[in-house]
Amino acid sequence: MVLLLSGCAQVSSPAGGAVDEDAPQLLSTVPSNGSVKTRPEVLRLSFDEFVLLRNASQQVLISPPIDQPPVFRTKGKQVLVEFDPDGFADETTYVVAFGDGIVDLHESNPAENLFFAFSTGEQLDTLRIGGSILEHLSGDGAEGMRVLFFRNPMPWDSIWAGQRPDAVASTNAEGQFEAAYLAPGSFKAIAVDDLNRDYQWNPGERVAWGPNEIASGDLLSENWLLAATDPLPVKPYIGSAQTDSTGMIRIFASLEDSELQENWNIHPAVESMAWERQQDSVFIWADGVSYWDSLQVIWSWEGDADTLDVRMHRKRVSPVLTVRPLWPSKTSSKRSRRLTFDRALLEVDSTRWFLSEDTIDISLGLEDFSLNSVGMSARSLEIRTTEQAGKSYRLVALPGAIKSREGWFMSDTLEWKWTTWPTDHFGGLQVALRSLPGQGWLSCTSKKNLSEARRVYCFGDTTLHWPLLEPGNYDVSFEWDENADSLWQAVDPLLLQRPESYFYLPKGIDVRSNWEVEWIWDFGDIEP
Repeated sequence: MVLLLSGCAQVSSPAGGAVDEDAPQLLSTVPSNGSVKTRPEVLRLSFDEFVLLRNASQQVLISPPIDQPPVFRTKGKQVLVEFDPDGFADETTYVVAFGDGIVDLHESNPAENLFFAFSTGEQLDTLRIGGSILEHLSGDGAEGMRVLFFRNPMPWDSIWAGQRPDAVASTNAEGQFEAAYLAPGSFKAIAVDDLNRDYQWNPGERVAWGPNEIASGDLLSENWLLAATDPLPVKPYIGSAQTDSTGMIRIFASLEDSELQENWNIHPAVESMAWERQQDSVFIWADGVSYWDSLQVIWSWEGDADTLDVRMHRKRVSPVLTVRPLWPSKTSSKRSRRLTFDRALLEVDSTRWFLSEDTIDISLGLEDFSLNSVGMSARSLEIRTTEQAGKSYRLVALPGAIKSREGWFMSDTLEWKWTTWPTDHFGGLQVALRSLPGQGWLSCTSKKNLSEARRVYCFGDTTLHWPLLEPGNYDVSFEWDENADSLWQAVDPLLLQRPESYFYLPKGIDVRSNWEVEWIWDFGDIEP
């Protein structure tokens, strides 16, 4: 009975009633906010309701940073912040910004705009610097960025190397920031994700930076553009390998740089082999290795290589070739169609393939087939179809139409049917560019099919027309080639290289069937 009664007496919020949407209100601080000639051992904040600390180590910012992090405690309606008073510098103004770190007990409403300032000297610095940071490609406010201020003279190489900042601020949902309680003088500043909370930029974190001279009291009118940076390169390596009874080897080998020229071989060498990459996996087919006990896989690229000893297993696989088309039954007209098989291919018999257009036979010869048995398309067969709009097509493959490297033939009759869209299914888009800031690329990309991207270099005001577009919404953007080097410049902090400007239409443009959209894009009054 005692246990039952004690279980029924737990403290909880009453059921029903209005939801508490009010943020906790700060009633007082000890010492008082704005105190001078103080080195607090304990900062005591009292609120009008019960509060909790949430992610204090990430949410609470102290500027300038101190070496010894404080200890945070909650006690009913109070928050206690315990400092090492010897860790404060002389004649310095400190600001403790709590972000969303203090919330009410039941609804987790955060205390808003909560900060505490004090000075170890006789004067409290009161100057401010404010500005805005936007995402480079979307133009949205960059929320949660940490803005680091460094008092001049401070060389950039020291900043990129991890120099501790003299002041810190963070951005709100609109990307706005304000560093308060600054002493007179000038600063350099950078904004970073600071994912590991170390008060510095690390490769891979997004970054933006302001001018070399930002004076205390400035309200910066020019938005900073936040852009992603490349992480430190990781040397590629072979992770693992699997084999089957045909001698096919499947290898896990991640490759972050898609433009890196790679090559695969095996040792001992064979007369013929093929390989193909699919994302993080590489497939190798080599003649005569299915009876070997082991071999060595060799992965090479410019300036380096990696190897792996592979023990051959006898896992049996089915001799049946399977295939799948990569197009829907209703599609745009194409010049060719590609079939992808589950095995590496060796040869095709064109006499066993039949193609018809609206029941009219189209002759196919060996020149209409493209079979790449070496390199990046070991399992692909491309067939030239040269289709017309508004037609029905039928492709038939009889048994024996294709042969794999292991000597297996396709044993079943396969058939594919599809219809191409008529011309009036498509729409058109005409974009007239006016008051261009300079030369660059105009891009038009379907949101439904990102591979359907059109990108044209423009030297000045012009009008571009894209006919036969699939109905849907299209992203339209302009990449300004500001230095006219025919390359769209990415961000590089170590070279103080900011990303080149990017303009876009936030809602895109809707293209409808049998409809011509004409759009005038005037850059005279817009910002990137």
